[in-house]
Amino acid sequence: MEELRANKSAILARLRRRDWPVKYPDDLKVTDAEMTEVEATLKRDGYALLWSNELQDLVGFYTDDAARQRIPAGFVHYSLDELGLLFFRFAGRVSKRRLRLVHEAKKTMGGKVIPPVPDSPHYLADG
Repeated sequence: MEELRANKSAILARLRRRDWPVKYPDDLKVTDAEMTEVEATLKRDGYALLWSNELQDLVGFYTDDAARQRIPAGFVHYSLDELGLLFFRFAGRVSKRRLRLVHEAKKTMGGKVIPPVPDSPHYLADG
């Protein structure tokens, strides 16, 4: 772990260069194989680390707070509840622009995706 901490900036720079072979080259859709691997990793480790082509950033999905604590620095954390809100409850109604804004808020301020407040001007009603 100390070796990782000592080389953190070099590791992050290498990850962001994206000059490694892409395991799942189809940028337009998530394949069944990719989802199966992410689900297995979440079940085994409690978290999964990925590169988001859409966000052009490193993201870490986690199942609980203990798993969240094991996600390396440099990854933007998303709980499974947050993913559910962004991609299932309002599927197709969260624009790419809004997703990027949410991501930037999480990245810079440690924000958290919460259920919408009905009185908010930005409320997306179910249905």
